[in-house]
Amino acid sequence: MQLIYTPEDGERRTWDVNPRRMRYEESEAIEDLGYWAAFGEWSTAFGVSNRRAIRAALWLMLRRENPAVEFDSLNPLISELDIDYSPDDLARWRQSIEDAPDLSDDQRIALLAEVEQREREVAKRAGGKDPPASDAKDTDLP
Repeated sequence: MQLIYTPEDGERRTWDVNPRRMRYEESEAIEDLGYWAAFGEWSTAFGVSNRRAIRAALWLMLRRENPAVEFDSLNPLISELDIDYSPDDLARWRQSIEDAPDLSDDQRIALLAEVEQREREVAKRAGGKDPPASDAKDTDLP
């Protein structure tokens, strides 16, 4: 996934963020923030566009350049910070939603709708057509 930060008073910056490729020190820093019990919970939250998790990813990227950056002082506008998913990211996200045993039907439907929206955005950026909308209904879910 690509983290995109475009501050109103600065240049657009991007970072490739792959939680599996982060160092232990960074994963421990995420855990030390106290919002997620374990790094894997943050990784999941980041993957589903949780805003605090996205801000934490930005904090990690900025800390690589300036270790003095404080999480609590980092408060970008919603419009300044986003994630850009690759088709492979979206396929993994979709599979993880479909395989998640603890999701309610409503949660699964909402998350799959988010994936479909992101898939349409990726297709438009690539100059392609929208992927077909899912025909899934509550009864289609496991």
